[in-house]
Amino acid sequence: MIVDLQNDFCHPEGDSVRRHGVPVGMEATAHAIQCLAEACRKAAIPVLWVVTEHGPWTDSLAWRSRSKGKAPNCHAGTWGAELYAVTPAPEDRFVTKHRYSAFYQTSLELILRAQGVQTLLVGGVLTQVCVETTVRDGFMRDFDMVTVPELCASTDPDAHAMSLRNMGRYFGRVRVLADVLADLEA
Repeated sequence: MIVDLQNDFCHPEGDSVRRHGVPVGMEATAHAIQCLAEACRKAAIPVLWVVTEHGPWTDSLAWRSRSKGKAPNCHAGTWGAELYAVTPAPEDRFVTKHRYSAFYQTSLELILRAQGVQTLLVGGVLTQVCVETTVRDGFMRDFDMVTVPELCASTDPDAHAMSLRNMGRYFGRVRVLADVLADLEA
C-alpha cells in the first residue's frame, strides 16, 4: 500500500512541494516503490494506491483553516492529484482519502478484510504525516503493519527518521526493501 505518491506532494512543480520543498530522495523513493509494486504483482500480491483528494465537498472549516487561506492541493482530476513517477497496473486498486489516515472514512478496511489481507507493506509521503497516521490506524485495527523505509520520503529528514523509529517501536515493524524483496522471491 502506497500513500500519497502524487504530483502535488512529490514533483518539483507540485503545490505542496512549492511551499514546503521536495521530499528528500524522492526519485529513489519512487523507483523503489515501482520495484516493489512489480515484485508484489509477480508474487500475486495486490497493490493498493491510496490517493488524497481535496475539494469543497470534503474540506471542512477546520481542515481549510490548517492551510491558512491557501487553496488545498490534490483536487480531483488535476495533474497535482495524479500519481508521481510510477505506473499502476490495471489490476491495482485505488482508495481515495480526504484526511491523513487512509483508514478514516474510506473503504480501505472493507477491501482489506474482503481480500483476507492481514499484513500490509506500507510506504509513501510524507513519512511523519500520512504514512505514520495510516500505519497507526492500521495497527489499531489489528493489521500487521510493515513500513518499508526506502518507500517513504519526507521534506524533514529528522522527522522522517523519528517517525520510522516510532512506527517500528509501537505500530508494527520496519523492514528494509532488500529483505522484503528476498521474501517475495522465496
